[in-house]
Amino acid sequence: MALLVLVACQPEEVITEEVDGRWVVSPTDAYYHLYSGRWLKVAVPLAVFWWLLGTITILMVLVSRISARLREQMYGAPGSE
Repeated sequence: MALLVLVACQPEEVITEEVDGRWVVSPTDAYYHLYSGRWLKVAVPLAVFWWLLGTITILMVLVSRISARLREQMYGAPGSE
């Protein structure tokens, strides 16, 4: 309960920005992050990480399949003695 009160009492971060020739104070909510472009600071690194992870996974599967094929050619199929 005390944690909830502490979180509720903390001041919200606000940003001062110019809109139509006047300065306004706006909270840093989802609308602000969407239209200011700040969401890109989070989305771009996550997207790069996602594509790198996918690429590495695909490459590892290909290396595994190629090595299994090569091992079968060199030593024969497993269990075929």
